[in-house]
This record gives sequence, structure tokens and C-alpha cells, in this order.
Amino acid sequence: MSASFTLPLRVRFAETDAMAIVHHARYFEYFEAARVGLMDALGLPYAEFVRMGYHLPLVESHAFYRQPARFDDRLEIEAQLQPLNGPRLTITYKVTREGKLLAEGKTVHAFINKTGAAIKPPKEFLERMRAIN
Repeated sequence: MSASFTLPLRVRFAETDAMAIVHHARYFEYFEAARVGLMDALGLPYAEFVRMGYHLPLVESHAFYRQPARFDDRLEIEAQLQPLNGPRLTITYKVTREGKLLAEGKTVHAFINKTGAAIKPPKEFLERMRAIN
């Protein structure tokens, strides 16, 4: 079992482009909002993570668009934590509307300290991972 979190989201007009669909770059903002919610659900709010001296910069991101989302759509953004791969954290995403898959994505993050040096995941994070797996 892996940890997941689903964020309900209503598409705002400002998020759409000239074709009246959600601009492709907005999906990465949706992914970020779901990722922050996932960290909260794990009991490790990102703000707390930073206070402990850790950061998770983005080192890789992907999105695959299947169907457009439009103004006023009610979406669900699911973020799912994947098993740890060394000092990297991978999260996958699904964007759905009424159960229909609109987009999928993935982000990969590195664990670093305040000085920017790569580090092992913090003990608190590893304990949470063990608890859900």
C-alpha cells in the first residue's frame, strides 16, 4: 500500500487559455497543491519539513494529457507517493473529472539540506513511510 491524497478542485476562469481549456502549465500547479496535501495527510506538513531543515526541490516532471479540462469543471487531483528510491521521492498524479481520466503526471524530488547538499531522507519521513507500507 502506498500513501495517496485526493484534492478536489474547481477550475477557475483565470486557469483557462484562449481555447477555453485549462492551460497545460496549470496542471503542474494542481500537482503541487495535491503534493502539499499529501504531505499534510502523512503528518509531515511541508512547512514543518522546511523548519526541520529539509527541502524537496523538483528534479524531474512529466505530464500526459488525455482530455481537456474546462472552466468550472470539478476535478479531483490524486497524488500517490511511490516507494522511496534512495534520496529521491517520486509522486504520481491523476487528474479526473467525474471518474474520467484527464491527465497523468509524475514529479521526482531530491532530499537536500539548507545548504543545498543532497542528503538521505529524514528519519521522521522514513518512519512515516514504514508505517504506511
